[in-house]
Amino acid sequence: MNRQIICFLLCIACLLNLTTSCMCQAQQDIATLEKSLNNSRNDSERMKAYEQLVNFYRFSATDTTAMYLERGLKEFTIRKYTKGMALMALMHGELYAANGAMDEADQKFRYALAQYAEIHDRAGLASVNNSYGVMEGRRGNNDKAVKYFMVALKEFEALNDTLGLMNSYIKLGIINERINDLDKALIYLNKALSYQEGDLLDRKAVVIYNNLGIVYGKKRQPEKAIAYLEKAFAGANKYGQTGLKISSLTNLGMVYVEIGRNADALRCFDTALMLTKDKGQPENYARLLMNRASVFTTTAPLKGIQTLKEAMVIAKQLNAKLLLLDIYDDMVDMYAAVEDYKQALEMLQTEQLLADSVFNIDKAKEIADLQNVYELEGAKEKVALLEHQGRKNKRTRSIMITVATALGIMTVLVLVVYRRTRRLNRMLARREYDLQKTDKIKDKIFSIIGHDLRGPIGAVPVMLQLLKGHEESAQERRHLIGKMIDHAEISMATLDKLLYWGQSQIKGAGIKPERFNPKDYVTHNLLLIKPNADEKEITVTDHTGADIMVIADTTHFDFVLRNLLSNAVKFTYQGGAVSITADSNTRPGYVIFAVKDNGIGIRQEHSSNIFEPFGSNAMGTANEKGNSIGLMLCRDFVRDNGGDIWLESEYGKGSVFYFSLKNGDQ
Repeated sequence: MNRQIICFLLCIACLLNLTTSCMCQAQQDIATLEKSLNNSRNDSERMKAYEQLVNFYRFSATDTTAMYLERGLKEFTIRKYTKGMALMALMHGELYAANGAMDEADQKFRYALAQYAEIHDRAGLASVNNSYGVMEGRRGNNDKAVKYFMVALKEFEALNDTLGLMNSYIKLGIINERINDLDKALIYLNKALSYQEGDLLDRKAVVIYNNLGIVYGKKRQPEKAIAYLEKAFAGANKYGQTGLKISSLTNLGMVYVEIGRNADALRCFDTALMLTKDKGQPENYARLLMNRASVFTTTAPLKGIQTLKEAMVIAKQLNAKLLLLDIYDDMVDMYAAVEDYKQALEMLQTEQLLADSVFNIDKAKEIADLQNVYELEGAKEKVALLEHQGRKNKRTRSIMITVATALGIMTVLVLVVYRRTRRLNRMLARREYDLQKTDKIKDKIFSIIGHDLRGPIGAVPVMLQLLKGHEESAQERRHLIGKMIDHAEISMATLDKLLYWGQSQIKGAGIKPERFNPKDYVTHNLLLIKPNADEKEITVTDHTGADIMVIADTTHFDFVLRNLLSNAVKFTYQGGAVSITADSNTRPGYVIFAVKDNGIGIRQEHSSNIFEPFGSNAMGTANEKGNSIGLMLCRDFVRDNGGDIWLESEYGKGSVFYFSLKNGDQ
């Protein structure tokens, strides 16, 4: 059954990537779709046309799909159609996640989340949570995936969104099947099935039938599994859903293997191979060859070895290392089945080298066992020769015991040396990392000293020389003294921040996270900035709730909050407004703080490096001077506490600085 489970998990990974629009989209002529795009009468129709084009290409031409998504995002950005911008970003994130580019997917999802939040589109926000769940499922973080799916489900329930509810139930069914909670998986999948209404939802039923077949296969109920998988194949064939045809055929094949119907299994695998080859999917083709080889495990292992070799050639051409690991694993079993222990050992050792992971004692034992079997075969020949020569049985047993003991000692010595070498290498790597980090900190400190301290301090001697001449008027003297005070205050502020940051980095002062209510810190910092805000007649509003709890270092939180609020006041015009909010509902497990102003804003070319040293040295709206390391420290402190920091800004209209911290209520 293990081989069947591997196949099922591969199919789940494919199905987790399906979105609402993909499952409902029938094959259409590309010319018709292009015509629909060109003839669209408004932004809503144009968005729908782009969505259909993307779904037409997404499983067969990744580059073309990405091209349409980028083009659509650019058009909707120019048109300022926020919903279209959000959908293009969301679908691009799903494309990245499907291809394993998780960091890029996360960036697109965050952008979509911000756009949907701006227009208060609850269904859109729920869809983003579903996509986050899919991404975490692909990463293997099943607990996180369930949290995201449940957030989406509750939102769709509140909206009474039938289509959204069905999608959430399907995803919850898949993820519960993946963690082997099969009874709960059946509950969710049957709930999804109960929403069927007409032809549109019959297409969705194909996905549900396929996954019900997977669940019953794992529950060792082959009759039910076959019945549902045949329904899934018939539906996929009717609606031209090639990906689901391949998936249902693969699952059927593995069920047939399990119950010994090898001819039916081969028929399913061969049909799936043909469909996969036509779609130009070499990695999936190689995985199907692996499944086909499983048919021959007991009946014709040599034929299975040949099939696995074909899959290995493709995997090496693609440099698909994970696929190669699976193939090597199957090759070990196949060679062991034909008692070719030498080849089995070579396959296992190759697999170990490729894995390049922490040495696993279980695998070491497996290698040792195979090696002993191989050496034992040679020993048997020696025993036979000795018996032929009339050697005594006692001497033969002594030789065997000696050989076995020597092999055992050698194996232990190899393990000890290997583990010691690995430990020393890790220590050296850690030491090198620490030295590089210290060197970078030193370079950054000297850069800041040269950039942020030298300028204001260097101006003081010049102004003192002017005062020394005694030729200035009283007004000029007051002006010069005021300037020197400003420069001194700027230098002191920079020095304080530099020392604070340097101490935390060089001395290795670790963070001290604790669970606390941020409300008191918000109130305290609002009192600190009040004099400056009152002087510029700026209204400062606190929208943070009194019941929110976060987990972080309180000193770091206080520093970040004070800097962001101070900057907001500094860059807001006379009579403007500044606000702070805290949201614990948008991103599961985190509280997102937002400090918003309607001041100067930041040009797009400057926003990308705003958190880097020297990323910003702009003057405030009342000519307030600052330095460039405050936001850099904010970024470092937020990341040290397991959060993230980002901004949204439009030049001339203001900025919003966001930062996230772990939710203390979960």
